[in-house]
Amino acid sequence: MKYLLLLLFLTNLLFPQSNYINYLFEEEHSNSFITEAKNIGDKTFIVGRFIDTETNKNKLKIFKLNSEHQIVKEKVILHNDSTIYTRDLIIDDNLIYLCYATASPSKLPIVDYQTHILKMDLDLNVLDKTALLNRRCKWQRANLAIDDDFLYIAGSFMQISTCTHAPYIVKLDIELNKVDSVKPPFPNCEIFNLQVYDNNLIVIGTDRVGDECSFIREFDSNLELKREVILDNKYRDPKDFIIEDNLLYMVSAIDTEPNTYSSPFRFYSGLVSKMDLDFNIIAETVFGTENADIQNGIAKFNDKIITFGSYDVNWQTQDLWNGNITIFNENLEEENSFVFKDDPELSDFSDILFTTNGTILLAGWYASDENTNQKGWLFETDFDGNFNPNQTVDIDEEFPETSSILRNYPNPFNSTTNITYLSKNNDIGTIYIYNSNGKKIREILNLQIKKGENSFKLQIENIPSGVYYYQLILNSGTMATDKMVYLK
Repeated sequence: MKYLLLLLFLTNLLFPQSNYINYLFEEEHSNSFITEAKNIGDKTFIVGRFIDTETNKNKLKIFKLNSEHQIVKEKVILHNDSTIYTRDLIIDDNLIYLCYATASPSKLPIVDYQTHILKMDLDLNVLDKTALLNRRCKWQRANLAIDDDFLYIAGSFMQISTCTHAPYIVKLDIELNKVDSVKPPFPNCEIFNLQVYDNNLIVIGTDRVGDECSFIREFDSNLELKREVILDNKYRDPKDFIIEDNLLYMVSAIDTEPNTYSSPFRFYSGLVSKMDLDFNIIAETVFGTENADIQNGIAKFNDKIITFGSYDVNWQTQDLWNGNITIFNENLEEENSFVFKDDPELSDFSDILFTTNGTILLAGWYASDENTNQKGWLFETDFDGNFNPNQTVDIDEEFPETSSILRNYPNPFNSTTNITYLSKNNDIGTIYIYNSNGKKIREILNLQIKKGENSFKLQIENIPSGVYYYQLILNSGTMATDKMVYLK
């Protein structure tokens, strides 16, 4: 045992294991799409849509992941013949709000859209639900925003007869009861996103008339329009925005050759803008590939502004998309950018998160087999684009193939640390603690292991600072070992 532990120590020292993960979300005979992701603390919540390739039935699922990004719980929200579209996911005050739409399968491409909102706790128990906005149309957008007392949903419908966009804003209380609604008096207006700030609702979008100018519009708590700013028509489509420290950051897709509208192919680049809350532009930067760079979102982490989206490698046929990330400082000076051109498994980013370890966590999906086989994925990278694309773990219906995942936090620690482990079955186990010489210094017997995530608080005192090893052995024969660092 002494030499085995010494070998393990030297192996970790000389060849440290990458912390970056790349997980696939798969089900047999199904295409899968990871469409929304949010985190709170060290817990991550992922929404996925699965389409059975044999029965064509749709399944909507939400996953709860632990600090090691392993699934500890999942819930099937819907499983039927309807076409399902996930719209938005937000977490506020330890509550989850999920917005999705269902469409009648027999009437495509003209369908009856029904929008649904679920409220869940962090254990994925459904607390409230509502259905609204039943509308026959060609397409529908919807996004959520929340403040202390109200939930807002805003978007637009593409109308059947005219192919124009009809905007809407709906206000609900926290129990999901409808309080108010408004149809903004702007013909052919497409709303892309919204935020609540200082009891007012700010929406961004594009007026699909004339030069198709984009806008920022602010509504009060009664959904009355307070003010609006019409942006230069180079802001083709404002995709996302955030408000941080009394500043507004927005990412848009713009035409780099605006006089080529008659062409079947469009030339897009990204545009990131920084504004004050009077919507005056402070700084802006054009970035990207100058052919087909479509940005999906924007986020801020410390003093970094991060945009993410998709890059069309073959823009003339629009059949091969790869994800990209661009990082700016607060003055919108580009610091780093990486496009995953050579990796067919990174085709479309749908959401971006930041971990407690200071890394980037991205969710999305990729298509293979000539775009007929889609798989959802979650992967982690640092701010230099480093990750391990070969470290792949297939996700089954409930848990990873690994029977037990063992970790501790904090690490390094002083006197107290939490040991967590993930098990596929109920079991009984023992934890052994060894020093770097292989000498056993402590054991914890008869631990009741339940299926799912387990946690145990370990308190150690009166030992020298250094590297220690802990080993979990289950009665079923499963064994897992990891190391921890104790600092006085």
